[in-house]
Amino acid sequence: LIFTILFIQAMSLANDSVVTDNHSLSFDGMNDYVNLGNPNDFNYLLDSDFSIAFDFQSSSYDHQTILSMGDGGANYQNRSIHIFLDNGEIKAQFRGNYESNTTRVSSSYALNQYHNVVFSRDIDNIFELWIDGVLVDVETDIAGVADPFTEDRPLLLGTMTGFPAAPAGDSYYYDFFNGHIDNLSIWANILTDPQIQYHMSIPPDHNQSGLVGFWDFNEGTGSTLLDKTSNENNGMI
Repeated sequence: LIFTILFIQAMSLANDSVVTDNHSLSFDGMNDYVNLGNPNDFNYLLDSDFSIAFDFQSSSYDHQTILSMGDGGANYQNRSIHIFLDNGEIKAQFRGNYESNTTRVSSSYALNQYHNVVFSRDIDNIFELWIDGVLVDVETDIAGVADPFTEDRPLLLGTMTGFPAAPAGDSYYYDFFNGHIDNLSIWANILTDPQIQYHMSIPPDHNQSGLVGFWDFNEGTGSTLLDKTSNENNGMI
């Protein structure tokens, strides 16, 4: 019980910036982010079906990144997954090997209110965006199979990676998120309508079929965010 009470109270993590608050991560919009790395477990995101699910809340309509993997802008590595807020909408896009191979789905969101989001890809068929258990947007998948990254491109929460137009340049982080993220799960399959409805209130079983990673952000202290699955794709703050 003491452990649970500590989690409910807002507690500072190691860098004194990102904190857990009611079982969620709080980002300040200035320099907070989480690096989930780029292990082999995430390679399928470029060339297979997937679903990405999470809860978020923000008090701003400004442009800001919730989740990203790959280059910001169409730089030399080009391909990327990017989920972001922009002018009152949440947008989720997949960019293939070329800028023209970009598919995006979007929907409006309410300020200061938690929303459940599911972004799914049925490769070579459709992308779907679900908000609070409702299918809000569907677009034809024109992204195609993206080539593997030739340099490290971590999966990031709360920011995205910028790179110069040519190889060997220094990377930088930008477009920081201002709000809360909770209950992130990444799947190697397409979540069905009943699964989406169920997991809006019940977290996935840690050994559930197709589940690649699940982070509930309940650590309370420290600089490591534990992946609750046996894949151990832990994140660093």
